[in-house]
Amino acid sequence: LSMRRSFLRSFVRRHARSFHRSLLSQSLQSLSLQSQSLPLSHPQSLTRSLLGTMARKKTPTNTDNSGTATAKRNNKRKDTDDDAAPPPKAKRQRSNGKAAVDEVDEDGLVHGKRPPVVSAAGGGPLEKELVVPQVEEGKESMLKITTLNVNGMRAAVKKGFVDWVKGESPDVLAVQEVKAELKDVKKQLEPLAEEYTIMWNASYAKKGYAGTAVFVKKELPGGQKVLSHRFGIKTKGEDDEHGRCITVEFNDFYLVNTYVPNAGAGLVRLQPRTEKWDPQLQKHLAALRTKKPVVWTGDLNVAHQNIDIHEPVRNRNKTPGFSDAERRNFARALKNGPFVDLYRHLYPDDVDTCFTYWSYRFNGYNKNKGWRLDYFVATPDLVDRVLDVHILQRAPRISDHCPLTLYLKNQD
Repeated sequence: LSMRRSFLRSFVRRHARSFHRSLLSQSLQSLSLQSQSLPLSHPQSLTRSLLGTMARKKTPTNTDNSGTATAKRNNKRKDTDDDAAPPPKAKRQRSNGKAAVDEVDEDGLVHGKRPPVVSAAGGGPLEKELVVPQVEEGKESMLKITTLNVNGMRAAVKKGFVDWVKGESPDVLAVQEVKAELKDVKKQLEPLAEEYTIMWNASYAKKGYAGTAVFVKKELPGGQKVLSHRFGIKTKGEDDEHGRCITVEFNDFYLVNTYVPNAGAGLVRLQPRTEKWDPQLQKHLAALRTKKPVVWTGDLNVAHQNIDIHEPVRNRNKTPGFSDAERRNFARALKNGPFVDLYRHLYPDDVDTCFTYWSYRFNGYNKNKGWRLDYFVATPDLVDRVLDVHILQRAPRISDHCPLTLYLKNQD
């Protein structure tokens, strides 16, 4: 009996704060009578008995004027009935569609959060009206230049690449990550060969990897012509071995199509990307810049600012394409070139319809959890000729990237 009383006292000390003093008093009086019938070898039974007694003590109820009794605790808790409608979700505020600036470093990089990602009601990015610019017929003309990372040309042709090109009909099409040699897809691309000249720079060091291509119509508006083209950036290394760059010279500008190396999971290839590739490419662009204006396009594998990625805080310095080193190199390329990010020049505050890449994993496209990795960048002397830049987020899903189109006015 003394063991039972000792157990009761210790139990009460541990749990006194959780129960009302009067309830404990009533419970102990009841249990003191019950304890005489419990065997000494089963203190657990005593515990269960104590808890059961406390649970049976009902909370006093209030009765309203209509005679309906309701427990006080029910007035304080949320309604969890299955048939009850859930409370409406609070509407997210967008801060007028502009990113909140938390921190800006010396290179102009914005760090911190961005407005919440918004997707269309049926899934995917929001619908955006894209109006093709018009020029005065007979007096002016423009080039339609499109870029697309196809994520493997063999897969792309099975997903409708040829029909899409015919329907879109760009004058120049820059393609990245072809992952094949031209001979591997030559038959499938025959319908395009009648209208386009195809320049193909495949990876020879690693088959089925990287690679770039440029499709140019055999007849271009405004008397534009291809004067020359070259592969690589004049240095031995990954750029030449993996076919990452094609430079095409037109009458009055260069087009540089690049598939910039990915820093890899865990940023294991960050150093060669930022300390070798980036400086070499900038030297190549600077050399071209001394001769003619330059349009630099392709999958540049970097999200420049925090509004160019769906979760900037979570991905910063953890995910390839959003390390400070990659972003800083791109920011300095724009400053030192100088070059202009044409889409941001035209649409500096776009946060919902700016993405060009969505991972196939985690239903990224339908949730609009994307990145802006694909660009048109140009020297300032071309900016006045830029009529518009369209991000074709609603184009057929040939790849995990979407196409971009630059409308560039020809010189008179």
